[in-house]
Amino acid sequence: MKKVLLMLFPLLTISIAASAINPSRQYINTPDSLGLEYQALEVSTPDGCALNTWILAPNPEKDNETVLVLAYGDAGNMSHFVYHAAAFLQQGFTVVAFDYRGFGKSSDFPIRTDYLYHTEFLDDLSAVVAYAEANIPHRRLGIWALSMGTILATQAAAREEAPIDFVLAEGFVANTRQQVSRINALKGKTVILPEPASRYRRAVRRVKIPLLVFAATEDEITTLADAEGLAAGKQSPCRVIQYKGGHLRGFQALSKRGFGDGYVAEVIRFLQENDG
Repeated sequence: MKKVLLMLFPLLTISIAASAINPSRQYINTPDSLGLEYQALEVSTPDGCALNTWILAPNPEKDNETVLVLAYGDAGNMSHFVYHAAAFLQQGFTVVAFDYRGFGKSSDFPIRTDYLYHTEFLDDLSAVVAYAEANIPHRRLGIWALSMGTILATQAAAREEAPIDFVLAEGFVANTRQQVSRINALKGKTVILPEPASRYRRAVRRVKIPLLVFAATEDEITTLADAEGLAAGKQSPCRVIQYKGGHLRGFQALSKRGFGDGYVAEVIRFLQENDG
């Protein structure tokens, strides 16, 4: 990996929180545009979709043997998170980013823009996690999940056989039915669920691995109160990091000397406290 100088607040002008599925096929960045070396490949799903995937590995001397699989939200594509990935990379994490079907350069898929999420996106995440587990040397493997991605990460982590050691979540969806109600009321949209909300409620209860949640004080969709309620009800390790700002602005809010350095420091601290 080439060294990259990250400014405190890079010009991230795109919206990464649509509150309804809004994919983009156009990449705004690639890792090499930041001087980062990466491997580009396609991961196949059991139903035949090809998922465009980037693997960003740290310098060997900095490798902390921890893999993060990015499950982003309902808008854009993985290119919107290259700066975020670089912040983790600088601290020794391996980052695996991919595009859901219908997003970026992945296979075509008939997106329902009125859905909160597609159940097929869980198949996509599971396929990439399985690939990372089988092909990337590591000691720990976790999902770094944002907004809609927290729904998928929760469902994946709830499976007993899943090779997932921890979840990092920002904009955590605590209740999908409540999420739809809030979006429709606050955004003036008509968003619906692709499956019964009870399935997700069961998945939330089943997650037993360490969970770190970043929650924004000004987020009206995935609220701080939701995150605190989740942590209060968990017997397994669960911590909430509060930051001032809006939905999915944790990297900006927790930047100190470089973009996202405070955010990544909280992740490192949490993993050290829950190692093994």
